[in-house]
Amino acid sequence: MKKRIVILGTGSNSLEIAEMAQLPAFASLEVAGFLADGLEIGTKVHGIPVLGGLGDAQQIDDVYFVNGIGSSGNYASRHEFIRKTGISDERFMTLVHPSASVSPSAELKHGVVLFQNVVIGMKAVIGNHVIALPQTTVSHNTLVGDHACLATGVILSGSCVVGESCYLGAGCVTRERTQIGSGSLVGAGSVVIDNIAPQTVAAGNPARPLRPSHNV
Repeated sequence: MKKRIVILGTGSNSLEIAEMAQLPAFASLEVAGFLADGLEIGTKVHGIPVLGGLGDAQQIDDVYFVNGIGSSGNYASRHEFIRKTGISDERFMTLVHPSASVSPSAELKHGVVLFQNVVIGMKAVIGNHVIALPQTTVSHNTLVGDHACLATGVILSGSCVVGESCYLGAGCVTRERTQIGSGSLVGAGSVVIDNIAPQTVAAGNPARPLRPSHNV
């Protein structure tokens, strides 16, 4: 019997998750539908029905959930989207694209999504509901906190710490042992060589703080 999954959101990440779940490597999965606020129940998105809003999750039995909501505009609220479902972390499925490489000593927690060619190194820890877009590398002994979004081509060097609910823009790079505080946003293409305080927008080469992240 196939495992049925319900995907949160109908944006680009969510649609890519739906495509990934239909690959031959995931023949044991069936995409039952999406949950998205503001769309009428029964609306089809790429041929897949909307089953309700986020708050309807508890009414759907015998499914697992995957969170595809996450962008530079809403990253700080990802934990709120999960909270709104009322669903425990254990009911969120971790999906790893078959082209991704995950060290046997790495730890992936609940609801992690790894897209094409993501590399997770030795003893790295990836928190609940983290999403990593294609070509991202998380090196050895690095910790990525819950709800973080790693955009395409991010490179985290060894022994770094990324706090909860961060957004790292496409192609940004960190020096080893750097720390990015919770709720921060790092702009695309940035080079992080010094620690970034929590709730900070930083960008550039080297990355420098620009403003508090609550102004995003």
